[in-house]
Amino acid sequence: MGRHEGLPVLLGCVETVDRTFGIHPRVSVGVHTEVGAKLWGAREALLSLLVDLQDGRPADEVRRERDRLNASLEQIYKAAPRTNAKAYAAAQRALKEAEELFFTDEELNKMLPKQLRTPLAHQP
Repeated sequence: MGRHEGLPVLLGCVETVDRTFGIHPRVSVGVHTEVGAKLWGAREALLSLLVDLQDGRPADEVRRERDRLNASLEQIYKAAPRTNAKAYAAAQRALKEAEELFFTDEELNKMLPKQLRTPLAHQP
């Protein structure tokens, strides 16, 4: 897996959840906040795994932890409130037309912990 391959997927998932979960009147804002906090924790754990891998942690350990985190994410998504049709359509438009989940190399680099960032040539 390349240096930046897993990060956009995770961040894309977080962004999609953020954009698609419409607040349903029967679902409290607290439930959405709790899901967001859990997703943020998973994001941070995955970033830490990238640092651990860079620092020489054995790949087998990193894979086991990644698999554990993926199972945890699955449970978070299963317990999360469902979106409504209007929010789903808006997210679909954003993904197809505005390409909102596409990141430049520079944007991806800024999302990484400092020790994992790479120098990027600035183009005019």
